[in-house]
Amino acid sequence: MVVLFDTLSSIIALVLAMVTRFIGFSHVLRPYPRDHSLYNSLFFLVVILNIFSWNHHRKKTVSLDKQDPAQRLSAVIKNRMMMFVLILLYLYITMQSLMISRIVMGFFLIYDIILDFIIRTLCARFLKNRKRDDEALHKLIVIANANRLPIIRRRLEIFGSSDIGIVSEISWETLNNTSISHALASLKNAGANEILIDSFNLSSDELLRQFVSISDEIEIPVRRLETSSGEFAGKDQFEPFSNFMTFRYSGMHKRADVLGVHYAISNVPEAVLYVKKHLNSLSGKYLCFSNVHTTITAGENPDYMRVLNESAVTFPDGSPIARTMRSMGISNAHQVAGPDFMEAMFQASMDGSVRHFFYGASESTLEALRQKLTERYPGIVIAGMYSPPYRPLSPEEDEKDVQMINDTNPDIVWVGLGAPKQEKWMNAHMDRVQGVMCGVGAGFDFHAGTVRRAPEWIQRINLEWFYRLLQDPVRLFKRYFITNSKFIFRVVLMRISLKK
Repeated sequence: MVVLFDTLSSIIALVLAMVTRFIGFSHVLRPYPRDHSLYNSLFFLVVILNIFSWNHHRKKTVSLDKQDPAQRLSAVIKNRMMMFVLILLYLYITMQSLMISRIVMGFFLIYDIILDFIIRTLCARFLKNRKRDDEALHKLIVIANANRLPIIRRRLEIFGSSDIGIVSEISWETLNNTSISHALASLKNAGANEILIDSFNLSSDELLRQFVSISDEIEIPVRRLETSSGEFAGKDQFEPFSNFMTFRYSGMHKRADVLGVHYAISNVPEAVLYVKKHLNSLSGKYLCFSNVHTTITAGENPDYMRVLNESAVTFPDGSPIARTMRSMGISNAHQVAGPDFMEAMFQASMDGSVRHFFYGASESTLEALRQKLTERYPGIVIAGMYSPPYRPLSPEEDEKDVQMINDTNPDIVWVGLGAPKQEKWMNAHMDRVQGVMCGVGAGFDFHAGTVRRAPEWIQRINLEWFYRLLQDPVRLFKRYFITNSKFIFRVVLMRISLKK
């Protein structure tokens, strides 16, 4: 269907471009020879190129109803620009470039982008409406232990859709003291049509069986929340299999070398689950989130390269690095950004299973961070926070900081000193600081709300760097333009050497 709409928009755009030039502007611009056979061949070329483009991208393209407007516009511009370049190349190769109006070609590109975007938007709206009509609205009764209800509600807010609404929340403790049949019947009359139950730590299996039996009698379907040992995982970690939800995660033993830095092959949910399940063995070690800037810095500083590669795990914090890994044939390589890892870990530890310590940033940022975390992630345990002075510490001061951190018995020590300082600090304190250290840089500011992170639609089209550049152009100009240029040049050389 997409290829049909793309082809239709291109044909209409070419007709409109010709009408605009030869009829609309005929009294303003000088007469231009019209070779009808040339323009006729363009129509056929447009059809062929659209079919070729669709066949090339169909397996990689996200369905229209799942794309947001920014993703849709980005896909249209890339697709139309590529086709326009191929048309120009064809005209130059066949020596017909001087025989066609440049104004026609210019208007053709503009019209094609606008029409294709409009048609795709209408198509996406139609698909969403049809999908909404086919799916029943989930009006849930959520039943869980009282201390887990806020966690489940928050998870539904994060991962749920507009088709999900909570009619009522009931704790197992309340059901023990009331008539289950009466409670469920009244909620059904209130409009509930589905029940979501969480049986984690449920003391009585008999209560669960009784509850399911009564639900069946009053004809309300039941969904049992699947967790791994009571731990929430990212939605990508569960896959349907034979009417069950199977759990998977990666041991993250594989590495990929990008310009000398050994990056883990993973994604955010897998990384969070791996770290959470190995907190004891990772205690005293550190994790790095390395981007283009730190990769180039490491290439110019052997000591810093050693620091990155001595970490327990170094994640690719930057889409250019993840894309480079995928271009090396590692299809399952994904960006694991520090702020995204933090958010997923906070979500996964709302059950109080992880103690968090925050080391770095200013006192005002830490206070704002504490307030935001307790609001957004109910149940999270903040073991402590400390803002070190902005100067080198004496050995006595440093030892005092280590003792202060260890006294709080943390599982994770979030370090926000900025790169490369934070990585060097973690390396120097390896096996001295209790808990796994995670260098997350600006993650403190993002989650505290003191610095705004780029909206999700900007992140999806890989322009977060530009958003941050606009926020702090003086400091980030050198990082993004000079180091990014070095990165591109060295990656090209790396690919050439690999081919040899």
